[in-house]
Amino acid sequence: MAFFKGISILLLIFFYILIAIPLSFIRIFFKKIYYKIISGWTKFITINFNKILGIKIELTGNIDYLKEKGNFIISNHVSYVDGLVLASIFAVIFVSKLSVKFWPIFGQMAWVGGTVFVDRQNKKRALFSLEKMVDILKNKTNLLLFPEGTSTDGTKVLEFQSIFFQVPFEANSYIIPISLQYLSIDGEVVSLLNRDKVFWYGQKKFFWHFLSLLRLKKIKVKVIIHPKIKADHSIFKDRKELSRHSREIILKGFSAVK
Repeated sequence: MAFFKGISILLLIFFYILIAIPLSFIRIFFKKIYYKIISGWTKFITINFNKILGIKIELTGNIDYLKEKGNFIISNHVSYVDGLVLASIFAVIFVSKLSVKFWPIFGQMAWVGGTVFVDRQNKKRALFSLEKMVDILKNKTNLLLFPEGTSTDGTKVLEFQSIFFQVPFEANSYIIPISLQYLSIDGEVVSLLNRDKVFWYGQKKFFWHFLSLLRLKKIKVKVIIHPKIKADHSIFKDRKELSRHSREIILKGFSAVK
């Protein structure tokens, strides 16, 4: 079963890249159209990814936001699976750390999909990435960002990296905070004993973890969509205050793994 799942996913990635590469030429002259098409294409592919992997999503909260564009979407982060979950319900452009660009196969998929890669070791390049993020929001396309900066073991939510919260200020956009809660893995409630079958954090090797993920039959995850937050200086004095407030909202729906 895992073998056929793996082959199906490789074929899906190949199909995604095959369409995404020629689409990238549109970006030169028609950015708004490009962002709309590539984010929709990514959503279509991730929906099929989830079907293959047996990911079942329970949606709660403000589900009317799913059809909106130009929002800054943020969430707690425990695994690369988080991106598959959220990109299958929102049409988005990803924001990711630079190292993801060099992952075999998945890195190429992210690159052709318009992902904004942030080089945190180079301030000039990082600022350029922020400018790209503002441009995407202004072109009425959703951005998906995990502001903790890394995935965790699910027992806590790290402090958010506030630098990214300058983006919605400059784009005059809304933030949609989301709490992700993994409920069960193959019918068993997620706990400290089985979380590592889905959660990916620390120094775990991606390739071997993904192979073990293919052996799972069903992953159930709850997505809590909280009320939008307006990035407005009349409400929040700076990005740090906005960052703290956003984290507090996500914590309200966060359930630590025990």
